[in-house]
Amino acid sequence: MYVLETAVGNATKEAINIILRWGSKVNHEDRPAGGYFWSTYKATCRRNGVYSNAQGPHDWNLQLSEPMMKVIASGWEKTFSRRSPAVMAGFARNATSLLQEFHRDIDSRARRVGAGIAGLHMLRQQLGVYENILKDISNTARETVNTSQKDINRGFTPVIEAAMIAAYETCVAECGPGSYMRMKAAMQGHVEEQRQVMFQESADAVRNQLNAL
Repeated sequence: MYVLETAVGNATKEAINIILRWGSKVNHEDRPAGGYFWSTYKATCRRNGVYSNAQGPHDWNLQLSEPMMKVIASGWEKTFSRRSPAVMAGFARNATSLLQEFHRDIDSRARRVGAGIAGLHMLRQQLGVYENILKDISNTARETVNTSQKDINRGFTPVIEAAMIAAYETCVAECGPGSYMRMKAAMQGHVEEQRQVMFQESADAVRNQLNAL
């Protein structure tokens, strides 16, 4: 899945800019564009990157994963909103067509050997039953894939959160004069060291879930 590798590269490239924005000067006119106060920065670290206050929700793990998700968004939507339903519908049509062909062949042979009308009538009734079963299988498969893909799409962020725990814990442990600068330095150092690995592991986790789907 080449697109996942592209996504990893994009997230790796953007990661430092994202964490630098967290520690930049607070933009009072456009809070999302600016940084965080020390208290908010530390509170977010204390909650493993996910925190809500008067300015709204803050999810740093999601922010780090967004450059990956932007790369795959278009292909993901095409695959699961269009191609996958079309494949499932095609399966139902093709299977029903084969079943009907099989029924016609059996019907023709039965008539040649003089099978009773009652038996042929029962066969026709069973055909309708099996056609409905095939439709149900197709619909169930489509619903299962749709539900699963939503869960899988959310699979990037937990891996990133796990990889960021060490940085969050380091930041929470900082105190005293100059602690905010040390927190930001620790965060930057951790992300610079871990970004390639954590984004690759995040993509691998999603790839494994897709392969198992």
